Amino acid sequence: MDWSDDHARTEYQWLRLMSRFKYDGYRDFVAGVQFLESLITWLTQFETSDERQIAYEFLKKRLVYVGPAELSKLVDLCYFERIRPTVAKMAANDLGIERFRLWSHPGGTERFAHCLRQVLFMGLSDGARTDLLRYAAKGALTNEQVVGFTQIDPDKWQDLLDDLRKDTENCDARFRCLFVIDDFTASGTSLLRKPPRAEEWKGKLIRLWNSLERARQELDIYPMEENWTLYVHHYLATEHAKHTAIEREEHAASERGNCWFGDVEFSFSAVFDSSIKITSETDPQFLALAEKYYDPNIESEKHLNECGIDNLKRGYAACSLPLVLEHNTPNNSLALLWAESSGEAEIAMRPLFRRHQRHN
Repeated sequence: MDWSDDHARTEYQWLRLMSRFKYDGYRDFVAGVQFLESLITWLTQFETSDERQIAYEFLKKRLVYVGPAELSKLVDLCYFERIRPTVAKMAANDLGIERFRLWSHPGGTERFAHCLRQVLFMGLSDGARTDLLRYAAKGALTNEQVVGFTQIDPDKWQDLLDDLRKDTENCDARFRCLFVIDDFTASGTSLLRKPPRAEEWKGKLIRLWNSLERARQELDIYPMEENWTLYVHHYLATEHAKHTAIEREEHAASERGNCWFGDVEFSFSAVFDSSIKITSETDPQFLALAEKYYDPNIESEKHLNECGIDNLKRGYAACSLPLVLEHNTPNNSLALLWAESSGEAEIAMRPLFRRHQRHN
């Protein structure tokens, strides 16, 4: 880095603090190869000290790292600001009172618990952290109403209904609403997308619809009550993804007609505004590095086709984010942060925060 001794001592102090406080907790690090070791390997891929300094300054000033404490807070916000008020409104409507009177009503607490049991929760990916959600609810959620994924077979739907009916002592009980939860959306395309020249919609919400329809056909009963609501919640999102998800859902609903959910609502614990995006105006020097040090062999044809781009230099769908989540780095972030070359690549990319690829 061509630092003087005094400068080096200052930087080492900062690096030790941030490693211990945040970065060493990244889940894909292993003993003996944590943040400092990864940083050294990452910096050595750049040819000159000037380039290394640009990369280092980007790390200090532009990287957005969401650690366990921040993620836990986002999950708390999901429960206390989205789920709990929704269920309270449902319970108050059942009792014919205003929501703010629920807790003073003689049957309010019991009715809230009953309504909460009729809510089903599903994770859209590993990042949904349904374990933290159950913890935030302080035991109010049962294991039988929280599912880690959305693609379940009719037998599992039957098990969920059987447990619901046992707990509510109602042999005809069905779920009144469904929360599907994920950690982050940057482009909004994983929920719903229609690739160029494709006739059918794809995405996680399509797979959920198909799972429910299969249950209807094979069980002769729909797991959800009439006029139920699908709530789609993300702990984090970009402003772009927020608008894209809502617009695509409205488009899919208009195209599919009766073959779609009756009522869909989106919510987010926190939303990044457009200033998070790395552009040629905000960070021209680092973007130049992202262009120069890029191995096209990291590309997945499937991902390129889905989002309509020809390379992953700026990440999936060219989102160009500087974001790292403690359990994984989104592929929407700049590839220079997470990509790793394999074999004898002409340009060998080395990750700062190695991404765990869910689809190999």
